[in-house]
Amino acid sequence: MYYLVYSSALSHELCYATARTPLGPWYFGGTILSIGDVGLPGVTEEKARNFLGNTHGGLCEINGKWYIFYHRQTNQQRCARQGCAEPVTITYDGVIEQVEVTSCGLNGGPLPGSGTYEARIACNLSAKEGVYAYIKDSQKDKRYPYFTQSGEDRENNPDQYIANMQDGSWCGFKYFRFSGEDRLTVRTRGTAKGSLFISTEQNGGVFGSVPIMPSKVWRETTVTVNPVTGERTAIYFRFRGEGEMDFMRFTLEKSGEETDPLLRHADESTASVREAFEKITDPGFIAPLQAIEDVAKKEREERNADQNGASSFFYSASPSEDAEERG
Repeated sequence: MYYLVYSSALSHELCYATARTPLGPWYFGGTILSIGDVGLPGVTEEKARNFLGNTHGGLCEINGKWYIFYHRQTNQQRCARQGCAEPVTITYDGVIEQVEVTSCGLNGGPLPGSGTYEARIACNLSAKEGVYAYIKDSQKDKRYPYFTQSGEDRENNPDQYIANMQDGSWCGFKYFRFSGEDRLTVRTRGTAKGSLFISTEQNGGVFGSVPIMPSKVWRETTVTVNPVTGERTAIYFRFRGEGEMDFMRFTLEKSGEETDPLLRHADESTASVREAFEKITDPGFIAPLQAIEDVAKKEREERNADQNGASSFFYSASPSEDAEERG
């Protein structure tokens, strides 16, 4: 069986056709994916879960598993794109059912509930007014949130985030394996003043909220939320208030499981340690970078010696501000 994957006339979806030979005849098979989940039960273009636009891609087999690779739009323009992937199942008779857009990508299933996740992996994004389709090369509308980054596109040191979340804007992340996480940290900036409400359903009950205050630089705020559980659970953030908010990342964890309060997100790379150095809790603390690297090295050695492993480095304050804001 031969498969032809193509962007349909609707532009926001990838469809497929099948044939017995490369020369055809080709028969329409169905939709594999829509970047706004259009075509899934109850989802129309008017109720799309993400901004629509063109998408292109193809099927690829990796370690015996098939994936559909595709792209969606960033920077409020049709030709700025973010690559994504979702696993697909090809049935014994050759059928590919439409798959849902998630945040899991190539990770083989739901993401760990405890961890730090960048806002750029949100699979759903919408304004209070809903979404629209990027038809023109550049189509900016000040009412709507969008994916972007600082500076120009680049291959290294990415820092994509969600920009311009205003009152009623929401984003969704699917899926996670939660096991009682009850501590949430968000990293935001902007003129926004209000609250960020968190739920496990798009319009479901709230299990926590984060106060959002204006800040010209990235600012972290940590709160306690109701414990969240579930083997395949989504998480949604909805902003209510005034002004505009940029959303960089969030961290979920269980109370009491944080490790060294001096560092956060430090790992094997010197770059991560340097970043952690800029997040020292005490603004009056001054130490050479080597001292911070020594702390990280010692912590890594202790983790390696522990057969049960250890949690990642953690830095927290409620709320906290970057060193550049503290002056």
